[in-house]
Amino acid sequence: MIRKLALTSDKRRSRRYAVPMALALECGERKDRVGIALDVSPLGARFNTPSHFEEGDAVSMTLMHKSDIALAKCTGRVVRVERADTRSDLPWRFVTSVTFERPLVEIESTLRRSVPLGSARS
Repeated sequence: MIRKLALTSDKRRSRRYAVPMALALECGERKDRVGIALDVSPLGARFNTPSHFEEGDAVSMTLMHKSDIALAKCTGRVVRVERADTRSDLPWRFVTSVTFERPLVEIESTLRRSVPLGSARS
C-alpha cells in the first residue's frame, strides 16, 4: 500500500537524526537497490528511493558514512511506503520507512554528531 506523504505526529521511541547518507538495499531477489537516508535512529530509517517496496518486506541495508565507509549492516522490515510529492526536492518517487530487526546501538555516537530532527541549526 502506498500512502501519500503527509505530516504526522512525531511520537517516537528513539530520537531521529537528519543524517544524509547513502544506503545499499536488497530485498529478496532484488539486489543493488539504492536510497538516501532522510532520517535515521538506532531503531530504524526513513529514506528516499527509486525502488518500490511493500509494507512487510524484509530488507537488508548497508548504511554508508562519508561516501564509502560502511557504518552498519542490518536487516529490517518495511513499515511504511509513501509517494514523494512531485514538488519536493527529493530525487526519487518513494519514501520508505524501515524498522531494524535489532537496535543499532553502535551507530548512536555517530548519529549524535548530527542534528536531531526538529532542532534548529546554529
